[in-house]
Amino acid sequence: MIRWTRASWQQICAKIEARQDSAPNPPPNPPAPQPDRCITSYRSSKGVVMETQTEPAPGQRARLADIASMVGCSVSVVSRVLRGQGAVSANLSARIREAASLLEYDRGSENRGRPVGGVTIIDLVLPQWGDSWSARVIEGARSAAFSLGYDLNLLAERDEPGQDWHERVVRRGGAGVVAAMIRPTSKQLDMLATARIPLVLIDPPTDPQSDVPIVSTADFEGGFTAGRHLGELHRSRAIALAGVPRFRWGRARLEGVEAGLASTNPSSSFETVEVAWGEPHSVARSLKPVLRNLDEPAVLFANLDYWAFQVYDLAAELGLTIPSDLAVMGFDDEPAARYLRPPLTTMRQPLTEIAHLAVELIASDPTRKPGVHNRHEIPSTIIVRGSTAP
Repeated sequence: MIRWTRASWQQICAKIEARQDSAPNPPPNPPAPQPDRCITSYRSSKGVVMETQTEPAPGQRARLADIASMVGCSVSVVSRVLRGQGAVSANLSARIREAASLLEYDRGSENRGRPVGGVTIIDLVLPQWGDSWSARVIEGARSAAFSLGYDLNLLAERDEPGQDWHERVVRRGGAGVVAAMIRPTSKQLDMLATARIPLVLIDPPTDPQSDVPIVSTADFEGGFTAGRHLGELHRSRAIALAGVPRFRWGRARLEGVEAGLASTNPSSSFETVEVAWGEPHSVARSLKPVLRNLDEPAVLFANLDYWAFQVYDLAAELGLTIPSDLAVMGFDDEPAARYLRPPLTTMRQPLTEIAHLAVELIASDPTRKPGVHNRHEIPSTIIVRGSTAP
């Protein structure tokens, strides 16, 4: 185990930079940011250096955050590489493992297990139950909590003035809170902060005005991948279902789809059809006038698989064939997507991995400094099926 001094930290940083100096013909400019690449680094005349470097306090063991700061990428990427999960570039993986070796990082020594004599409950707050989305989030949180020696408690977020999940957590005490698909109020944030109970958010509809860590799907990148795939069909018309209100993840996906489509089929038109979140008949009501006048093959992106399912019903009602008249793509990879006829092409959200990382962040570093690597994005995966066949 290494005991840190300022001199030892500076020596290791010098070793990293010296090794980068010896790399043959480094490119003059940094590559474009990718979901699994460094997002807080830049290239100087002496190689890749970090915009921020946080040196461990004297006597402190190396942490995931120290490796992330040294390499210049997020804690989530470091965690995935050291767990052997997720696809990252060979160069980035090698740099992370090299930094971990130089820092003598010991995964088993980091504060990740059940706190001795402390509170052992992590609370998971959800806005809904009984669907595949919440089931995958619960499974990821459960597996992470149990493997780290914690108990997982499920709480419901109620959309009403008297909802009090935060008050119950504060009264009882807790090791931390993971809140999924909700944006805590200022009162809730203040109460948890005063009680020194860590909070991590999963996919909030809007970003809070605070330094609360957020774990989410890389929505823009997922949309971009979807747009590129649809663009490769080279149809002249593209339709996208846009949710109202325009939540953060919906906006990011649509922006990605439009950019990806333009990269592979710049001559295609792009139009959005507004659909109300949570209204069962909104897709048919909003989309029917558009599809009724469809006079050429088109592509359609649905922000949710659930909306894509309704597009199938509407297409059958109007006598349209999928994919020859209308190629359809969703986002989520709901279990039912593979059983449609034809099976639905979609983007698979890494919900289990997202929830696992959210719990891991609370267990591994509950005293993290605000503003340092507080957004963690995990890329989605394209699942190509029959609904977008050429």
